[in-house]
Amino acid sequence: MNGQLSVDMRPLRHSHDLRLLFGGRTISQLGSAIAMIAAALQAYDLTHSSLAVGTLGVAAAVPMVAGMLIGSAIADAADRRKLILATEAAAGVIVAGLAVNAASGHPRLWLLYLLTAASGAAAGLGGPARSAAVPTLVTAVQVPAAAAISMISGGLACILGAALLARLGPVLSGARFSPVTAGDAAAEGKAESVAPASALHQAPAPAGGGT
Repeated sequence: MNGQLSVDMRPLRHSHDLRLLFGGRTISQLGSAIAMIAAALQAYDLTHSSLAVGTLGVAAAVPMVAGMLIGSAIADAADRRKLILATEAAAGVIVAGLAVNAASGHPRLWLLYLLTAASGAAAGLGGPARSAAVPTLVTAVQVPAAAAISMISGGLACILGAALLARLGPVLSGARFSPVTAGDAAAEGKAESVAPASALHQAPAPAGGGT
């Protein structure tokens, strides 16, 4: 053994549709990571309470779990591509709302919680359709490699999201987090959440229920 790890990238090389799906999904995850980290930092800036930040996480997690349960049933009976496009478009609108709230002179904490919960619900609703689409775009032997690439891309999106947010303001250096910084971060998240719609629109509808 040479002690090196490698990722099998053949699924991406062999499937144009998979490249579109993963490209859009990675951009979406990056935008969502930027927006959600900005939301957590803004919640702390408004309340100076770690409990408020933790509650924000719960506000996202509960609707996400519920959305996944509902999204699984919808993905089995409806056009998965349309479901993915609809949830990605909803995510873009939600992040736009976060940007507007953050950039306003008096950001509302209750609206921050509401939009975060809506974001979790949208992610949960579209998640099963995205996951179910992957096996329809590659051969059976390439499914494990495609799943590994999906996990890696999601982790990298979260890391890059935090790095981009650090570039948008001196947050990590200990400076006060301002609404302007939050607005800039959420606006960038909006732009990166909208991009997947154009990419996914070019791909044919994945085989499955309702297609």
